Amino acid sequence: MLPPRLTLALQSAALAMALMPLLVRAEQRPTTASAGPGALRLAHVGRAAPDLVTVTMLAGDSVYGDQVAYQKQDRDRIDRQGQQRWVFRDGAYLGSLVGRDEKLVYTPDRVVGDRLDPTWADALGTYALSSANDPAYRDPQSPTSVSRKTKPVDLCRAGLLSPTQQH
Repeated sequence: MLPPRLTLALQSAALAMALMPLLVRAEQRPTTASAGPGALRLAHVGRAAPDLVTVTMLAGDSVYGDQVAYQKQDRDRIDRQGQQRWVFRDGAYLGSLVGRDEKLVYTPDRVVGDRLDPTWADALGTYALSSANDPAYRDPQSPTSVSRKTKPVDLCRAGLLSPTQQH
């Protein structure tokens, strides 16, 4: 299921006005999950040019691994590669051993929450511009074009030699 349409309510439809504040209607919050950790969230709405509105959304959160006591079990396998000691339990990666005495394991980082749906983010119908002050925008209107720039804001090691980026 796609997130709801994101409506940008403009205080004035005259986009050329300097420092025009933009409001986002809270009932149109773009999320596919609860408002918990990693939920798709609106970070910023602003103007990049007189005729260009930018919308910044964040998706997912990084949860970093911990060093925890390691209790060796019969079904554990330890792969040694140089200085690295990777622990697998029942075939699944558990973490890497830490310290000379191998009594600690560093658990992998993980990414929690929503992932940005590029089809939804790129669709004209996802966004609407409206204004209570300007009759031309009293009825919500879709923008004339949508462009997206996706970039990572965090990096974590979510598995054995596999970095994962948070966008």
